[in-house]
Amino acid sequence: SRTGDRERKSEIFDELTQGRFLEASRSAYARMITDLVERGAEAIVLGCTEIEQLVRPADSPVPLLDSMQVHARAAVDAAFRIPAPA
Repeated sequence: SRTGDRERKSEIFDELTQGRFLEASRSAYARMITDLVERGAEAIVLGCTEIEQLVRPADSPVPLLDSMQVHARAAVDAAFRIPAPA
């Protein structure tokens, strides 16, 4: 929802970028992850680097994919011409 989107942006910009990691925000993200898993998600992409500081693997029943790490690995693989895993 638009309200939820605004809340997530507020958490990112008003809290996480300021080094504040509130349990209420962690719980909100855990609920979103649970909802996505219940709808069939097999992994969760953490598309903002600050979210990785808030959400931990223990908060998710499926793998969490850190977008920065995924991109860095892809860059190294491309630089060394290592085929991506299938």
